[in-house]
This record gives sequence, C-alpha cells and structure tokens, in this order.
Amino acid sequence: MRVAVMGTGGMGGYFGGLLARAGHEVAFIARGAHLKAIQEQGLRIESVISGDFVATGQATDDPAEVGEVDLVLFTVKTYHNAQAIPAIRPLIGSNTAVLTMQNGVESGSELAAAIGAEHVLVAPTLIESFVQEPGLIVERMPRTGVALGEFEGNGTERVSALAATLKEAGWTVEPTAAIAGDAWFKCMFICALGSVLASSRSTLGEVMACAESNDLFVTVLQEVEQVARAKGIILDTSLNIPRFMGLKGEGSVVDVIMAFAESMPAQLKPSMLRDLEAGRPTEIDALNGAIVRLGREVGVPTPANLAVTGCLRPAHLRALAG
Repeated sequence: MRVAVMGTGGMGGYFGGLLARAGHEVAFIARGAHLKAIQEQGLRIESVISGDFVATGQATDDPAEVGEVDLVLFTVKTYHNAQAIPAIRPLIGSNTAVLTMQNGVESGSELAAAIGAEHVLVAPTLIESFVQEPGLIVERMPRTGVALGEFEGNGTERVSALAATLKEAGWTVEPTAAIAGDAWFKCMFICALGSVLASSRSTLGEVMACAESNDLFVTVLQEVEQVARAKGIILDTSLNIPRFMGLKGEGSVVDVIMAFAESMPAQLKPSMLRDLEAGRPTEIDALNGAIVRLGREVGVPTPANLAVTGCLRPAHLRALAG
C-alpha cells in the first residue's frame, strides 16, 4: 500500500512509522529541521507500546513529489487546514482514501467539501505522542486506539479491509458505523481537558483540587454533551473511544469522564497547554470555538466554552501572526 502522511508530527509520524515498519511504501510530508532530520536519519520513534525503531521512506515538503497514493493520513494541526487541504490534491486518485485523524468534529466535513465525501474516512484517536526533537517521535501512552469509519457514517467493506491492514501493521483500530459518536466523545473530553488546564495554566491535579476549576471542567463537558445530543449524536461508554480509555461504570458520561480524569497523572499537561506555554498556536478554534458555533446553530447556550475560547484565542491569534 502506498501511503502519504500529511503532517508528520506526533500522531502522523507514529502511525505512519508503524506502516513503514510493516513494509508499506510511506512518504512523510514535513517541514524545516524536522524534514531535514528525517531525510538524513529516517524517522526515529520511541514508543512504550511499539518499541524503538527507525522508519524509512520518502521525505518531502511537497505532496506533488509523492503523487497519487492509496491512503493519506491527514494529521496536520487543524489551524493549517486552509493550506493543507488544497495541498493534498496531487495525492488523490480515484480510489484514494483520506483518513483524517484530526481533533474536533468538523475535519471530515471540511475535507468532504473540498475533495468529495467518497474519499473521506474519519478516525478519532486516543494517543499521547509528540515531536521531542527534529526527527524523533515519542509515544508514551500505555494504550492507544483508533476508531475508523466512513465520513458518511455507513459501514463499508473498504473500512473493514483497511482496519485489517492497519491492525497487521500494529495499530489498535476498530471499524465502526457510529463514527460520529466516537468523534464527539473524544471532542467532549479534550475540550474540557485542554481548555481548562490551558486557561488556568495548571496541571490536571491542580485543576482537580480547585473547586471552581473542577466546576468549570464539568460545565464544559456538559455543554459539549448538550450540543452533541441536540445534533442527534448518541454518547455512551459502549463507543470505541471510551472503551480504549477503559471507561466503565454507571451514570452519565460526564460522571464517567470525571472519574477517569481524577485517576489520571496529577502532573499531566495536555497539548493545548504545552503549545500555549511554548508560544505556539492552539486548536482552540477547532475544539471549544467549534462547540460555541455549533451550539448557536442548534440553540444550545455554551457560556463556559465561550469563556475559555475568549481567554485562549488572543494568544492563538498572536502565535499565528508571529
């Protein structure tokens, strides 16, 4: 299988690296010092799940040099979509699948509008991985998981066949016809985790120990759930993403997520906080900002999500401009 990784960061680099290790022809699309390091040394991966290895393959900053492929892993940060989506056109043939692993719930729609829904697969993903230095991806979560489905929600032979191929390469992946539920469940969790910790410049333990911050975390979760349900999305712990997270128990999904958050390492810092501290753009627009927009569309007030968006967006815009 010919594969192009559009955005060889922590997620794309790790999953694309697994495919390269399994013998697939993988092209890594990257930029700057990271690209140079991959070209010179290969893509180094250190993983608590998959071990340490070096993935090799074509490395370029120009998708046109790669040409048509069977599968595109679309893993750029969401704030690069305006440039990245047109840039993948040279990769797409009549049977190419474009697998978006991006955060949020709008990526599939953006891609479908630009390249056609028939090409788009959606893959909400549970992972903690990042570029530690140019050419080096570190994955340090003891379990990962990918829910895989068609953008239009129906189960297909294509999804089943691709899931089998990805499993052979070492992915933990489950095909599903309920992909919207998995996308919204993940969005619900990371909207609260990322925005509340970033807004307060605090670790998870500090937020959990502060009554007011804890209440804000819960309220952000509740608002995302309300918007999802207003759009007809079913959220429960039988979905793939909560199963990957090991979520169990009775009660509301908010209660289950809060119990999970309280069990996580106290020193945890989500990517949104790490990006904010480093002066990088964040995905606030694709996460809490999207919840505010979608809430207005369905008539659900989202004051907590609006508040954290208002707190974090100026720094995001400053980083984009700078």
